[in-house]
Amino acid sequence: MDFQFKYACSCKIQNKLTVSILHDTNYQLRMKDRLSTIVDQSWDEADPEILSKLMFVPHNASILGDLNNPPTCSETIPMLPSCEKDLAIMKSISKHIPSGSTCTCEVISSRMSTILDAGLGEINIEPVPEQSLLEKLQLLKPFVLAFKDDVSLTNFLIRLWKLAVRFYCPSLIESLAQIYPQFLSALVDELMKIQDIGYDTLKSLKEFKYLTRCLTISESFYAALSYLANQNRARVQPLISACIRATKDQLTSKEYFALFPLRIRPYAIVMNEVINPNDPDLEMLIARLKTEHPHDYRMLIMISPVFCCLDEALPTIATDPTERNVN
Repeated sequence: MDFQFKYACSCKIQNKLTVSILHDTNYQLRMKDRLSTIVDQSWDEADPEILSKLMFVPHNASILGDLNNPPTCSETIPMLPSCEKDLAIMKSISKHIPSGSTCTCEVISSRMSTILDAGLGEINIEPVPEQSLLEKLQLLKPFVLAFKDDVSLTNFLIRLWKLAVRFYCPSLIESLAQIYPQFLSALVDELMKIQDIGYDTLKSLKEFKYLTRCLTISESFYAALSYLANQNRARVQPLISACIRATKDQLTSKEYFALFPLRIRPYAIVMNEVINPNDPDLEMLIARLKTEHPHDYRMLIMISPVFCCLDEALPTIATDPTERNVN
């Protein structure tokens, strides 16, 4: 399910999304430490002070379950109530927002908070409820831009990225690459801080392992390479070449080329197989790509086995954001 509009808030003061404190990592750690301390001290039953503290432990503290055992914990976390009703309301919101005239922030904030709360609870479940999380992610999608600075939403998206990469959930990675590509750019920025980047060095790093898992999904593959193509050529060429090498190691040739958007897939195939960069027919093909898709041209030049070594082939960095959309 995908909305046909992009929501933009017109309020002067934006509503804040709210989720249960039980999903806050710091709160969970404090509660775990506090309960452990009380339980350890409670063995001395002659201590009335400790026994009184046990009497005042919030009854809902048990909802945390065993914090060292996420599956056990997830069984007691409250899920989204009246799911079908909430989904129906979210789907109908688009019908109540005339183009650019009416803002329904209060309704949207309430529904988004409910979905976030449920999504954060499901993140702790194993096996991963991929389809359920994907549905929630799609419901949030039209409003992510309007609430891009909200801490609760950002926390959910980052945790969902880590979950999707860890357990390799392709459908979640695909959607997250479109909705929150900042996770990929943050990984790339961390890797770019490393001096003298070499493939042997990179493949042992946690950040690179995360990135290479994402590179096998079309949307995240394009998003990561597109971001790299906009960086300093000398700085990122070793990294972008390592990304291509790692991706090819994981996929067949057919699967690898299927990662490219259809509009540039033929160019990617030809430029990967080229032997003579001075072939007249090839020059005509490359000139067309350079004219029609300058940002994609820069990216393909940087990943081509032949052209990546030719500095004169590279244009200035593209500034047109429309060139970065995946078709």
